[in-house]
Amino acid sequence: MPGIHATLSASSSKRWLSCPPSARLEEKLRNRFGDKSSPYAEEGTKAHAVAELKLRHMNGEINDFLFKTQMEALG
Repeated sequence: MPGIHATLSASSSKRWLSCPPSARLEEKLRNRFGDKSSPYAEEGTKAHAVAELKLRHMNGEINDFLFKTQMEALG
């Protein structure tokens, strides 16, 4: 799971497309106060990781053993 949030992330695109300066403001605030998370954000990140693993497994990019190992690592 990535540890750095993108300045122009897809999840916040509605905001920064409507107000482009908001992306830089958010970046400045994150640099000043840190990148605090919430249980909801952590759950979403984990859900995205699971979906990615399932897609990679279905597409044959990873084998059964690697899929199972990485799923177990996610908890």
